[in-house]
Amino acid sequence: MLKPLERDKHNHFSTLDIETAPSGDMLVGGLFNGEDYNLFRSWEDFITFIKANGNQKCYQKIVAHNGGAFDYVSLVEYLIKTDIKFEAILSGSKIIMLVIFIGKHKIKFLDSYLVLLQSLAKVSDTFELGDEGKGVIDYKNIDKIFKTSPDIVINHLKKDLSALYLACNKFMEFIKIDFFPVTISSLSMYIFRKRFLKESFLKIEDKMIDDFMTRGYSGGRVEVFKAGVHKKIWCYDINSLYPFIMQSKPVPLGSPIWTSNFITDKLGFYEVEFEQYDKTIPPVLWQKTPERGLEFVYQGQGVFYSEELNALRSTGGSFKVTRRGGYCFPFSKILFKEFINYYYQIRQENKGGKNYIAKILMNSLYGKFGEREEKEKLVILNGEDLQKKIKEGKEIKLYMPEYNLFIEKQTRSIPHRQIQIAASITANARLELYKYLKEYARHVVYCDTDSLHLNIPLAARYIGLRLGQFKFEGHNEGLYLGRKQYCFGDKIKFKGVAIKSLCGNKLDKKDLQSINKNGKVNYEYAIFPKLKSVLKGLKACALTPVKKELTKGKYLTNYGR
Repeated sequence: MLKPLERDKHNHFSTLDIETAPSGDMLVGGLFNGEDYNLFRSWEDFITFIKANGNQKCYQKIVAHNGGAFDYVSLVEYLIKTDIKFEAILSGSKIIMLVIFIGKHKIKFLDSYLVLLQSLAKVSDTFELGDEGKGVIDYKNIDKIFKTSPDIVINHLKKDLSALYLACNKFMEFIKIDFFPVTISSLSMYIFRKRFLKESFLKIEDKMIDDFMTRGYSGGRVEVFKAGVHKKIWCYDINSLYPFIMQSKPVPLGSPIWTSNFITDKLGFYEVEFEQYDKTIPPVLWQKTPERGLEFVYQGQGVFYSEELNALRSTGGSFKVTRRGGYCFPFSKILFKEFINYYYQIRQENKGGKNYIAKILMNSLYGKFGEREEKEKLVILNGEDLQKKIKEGKEIKLYMPEYNLFIEKQTRSIPHRQIQIAASITANARLELYKYLKEYARHVVYCDTDSLHLNIPLAARYIGLRLGQFKFEGHNEGLYLGRKQYCFGDKIKFKGVAIKSLCGNKLDKKDLQSINKNGKVNYEYAIFPKLKSVLKGLKACALTPVKKELTKGKYLTNYGR
């Protein structure tokens, strides 16, 4: 059940950071609890310190910036070679939270990037830390600097530790909480339930119904309508698209009722066969496959939100409810108006940290209602523990037998999961963008969730400062190759690769021009290996070269004009 929260949370924490050579070897690491710095030269030294000080609350929760993709990967690389028990909650190949068990103590490791959503350098600017912000050092030569002048590296480490500690506390002060959360979305849900939710709503417990509506849940609309070079492009973004939808559109609530017919006066989800007759405008509905991703089509079959089906009818199309029928909801409500208005006012009245925090809180709430109830956990199990898990019916997969390392799949009930809420918000966001795709069908070149790239200016009546209005991002030459593969002026986007690499390479406009002309370009960059790659043999925190052949996007939109 989704219901208001009554209790506040309270806890303490320390910040952690490590400095490594490009080879991945640790030079020095440190902990900072707001008063004291404790340095260590290896993870073994760190564990020794935790064993001696794990009774102190400040060392029972540890925060590292981008720890889930860097610091904690190195720590796990060490832990699997010891007898120390640990659990790592994973999302893909990234650590969301690491827990190690030292005697009677449970030490939690969180990643502040999952809350602040910016690099530490940007966080320092956002929170106006000034001289107390993140330091700068020549990373490529950090091992040489440490060898000749170790104090330079140590002072840099201390500066980063204190900058993160200060930023985390400013963050908590701005929001008026006394704990540091696991993710920004979990915090957004906590605040909504604690301060804004006034009544309870039953969760959909029937998995079959939940799975049905999950088929109607998808993300933002990303399409290339006119690939290639365009000399004049006007770029616009919708002001806070998802918060605008949350503020202005009702969401379906209550226990859903199965129906074989489309109920016009209730919100719901239906499996339909559909066709759009007017092919001079973009399609309204979509299909999603592993190969092609989210793709908008003129005919097909799927599960859709009732407002999407109404939009299909209004554009010139029809649909037929299949034998599986659909589910309508007995009532609906604009549930988030107070939440959005509160934080939008903060945005209007403030700059810097408060403005940014309000922005990410508003944008992080809706997805939490679609949070999956299945998680993966990386664990070490001996024979006795393994047998106990099996008897309990846990789904266990052997990962690395030499270290007794297993992946445990967990399914747990999430009281705030209301898939129909998340799905209705994303559907309405796509429909909001669609209004402009339809009106500017002959002139739209590219769109991405809340942005439009046009070859003519947008009408002035659509531009403004209010939620849901457009803001003008610039007028420049554009080059479009595929979904999230484009160059607008000097801005480069190419999903799946590091635009600026730690090894010095940088994808630039000339590279995209070469792809457009020749169909491909070879690009080399460097990354830090992810957890699963490290467990399979790569060294943690070591700069690893990656070579890729970059090509044009395969799936470009094509509709009649």
